[in-house]
Amino acid sequence: MVAKYNLFKACVNFKLGKFKEALTSLSLKVELSKDKLGWEIAIRLLRIMAQIELGKLDEVQNAVVSLQKHLERNAPKGDVHERDRLILKLMQLLDREGFRKGHCTPEMSRLLLRLSETSGSMAWQPFSPELIPIHIWMMTRFDLNPEKIVVKPKKKRKPGKSSAAA
Repeated sequence: MVAKYNLFKACVNFKLGKFKEALTSLSLKVELSKDKLGWEIAIRLLRIMAQIELGKLDEVQNAVVSLQKHLERNAPKGDVHERDRLILKLMQLLDREGFRKGHCTPEMSRLLLRLSETSGSMAWQPFSPELIPIHIWMMTRFDLNPEKIVVKPKKKRKPGKSSAAA
């Protein structure tokens, strides 16, 4: 029970902008991560979010790689949710883009729209280990607006015309 309290305290500190305190609370996790995989993933994601807020991007890169390996190790057991995989993919894309504000690629947009669904398997669940909706934090923190991204379809070439004839 103390371990869940530490996670809840970390979430409150995070929402209050006390990111160092959130990281301190997350370092106190003991038996919670042994309870269920979802709690361990939530702890790792909140740690990544706090490190991003503190500008510790080198640590974030290591934590994202560690999360990827953790999910790969546990995937054969069937305990990894698709939402967690999408969040990881989005973190990896943000990492590739240098965690720049306002830079939303079409792939990021697609993932954010999936994570923003209000029903179905991708929807955020209020009584889950993901206490802070990560997709909302990402859109706010990085000024990402998936609706503004317009993916232009490739122009179809007319049959019989080649680019050399033009």
